[in-house]
Amino acid sequence: MDPKYEELYRFTTEQLDREQERFNRVDQKASWYLSALTVVIAATGYFSNWATDHLLPPQSTLEWVMLIITIALMVVLVGAWLTLFKVMRTHSISKMPLNEEVLLFYETNTLLNIYFALARGNMLAYRENVAITNAKSRALTWAYRLLVAAVFILVAFTVVYAISACIDAPTQQLETSMSADDNHVIPSGAGHNSGLPKGPNPPPENEKPDPSIKPPTYEHLTEGYDPKAIQKRGGGQQGSTEEK
Repeated sequence: MDPKYEELYRFTTEQLDREQERFNRVDQKASWYLSALTVVIAATGYFSNWATDHLLPPQSTLEWVMLIITIALMVVLVGAWLTLFKVMRTHSISKMPLNEEVLLFYETNTLLNIYFALARGNMLAYRENVAITNAKSRALTWAYRLLVAAVFILVAFTVVYAISACIDAPTQQLETSMSADDNHVIPSGAGHNSGLPKGPNPPPENEKPDPSIKPPTYEHLTEGYDPKAIQKRGGGQQGSTEEK
């Protein structure tokens, strides 16, 4: 048997394995891009909520710009996600099976025919796998471009947002100071104590007390047990009763 057929089989097998590795690398890059896209989508979600609360309806040119940037960013992110999904959806390529048909093929053919037939089968599988991997690679390239565009758009939105915040900050401070001044305005013609509640009129200096007013009845409080004090108190009360 001419050894060139064995060498041909080994060469085609190596090329088929290398194409399998290239296919796996494309899937791995797609996974990395999907992770980065998830981070960008999370940041976009925050800014989208802010835009929904503050930019609808837009009141100024900067708000219109931020609204347009937000819409463009969402469109780009949707396109990037769909492209990555397309890349990762194709996950099968042609390869040599291991079944009863292969066993029968080895039993019914000579070694020369086995080498040549498998080399031809590897060549056909290689062509098919190259076409599949190239399609995945082109889609991955578009996904990368869309992801980079999304990052640039997000940075542009952040810059415009910072400019808008710098413009709105002095206006808000001026409105706050004007509101504070309005709350502390003193009406014209009023004195310093005009806003204070008025109390009762102070009594005149030459006023004299009324001697006919009697004080309230005082109670007797005992600090300890003292029979003499109790008897004395009882006798005093009885004497006062008899006088009455």
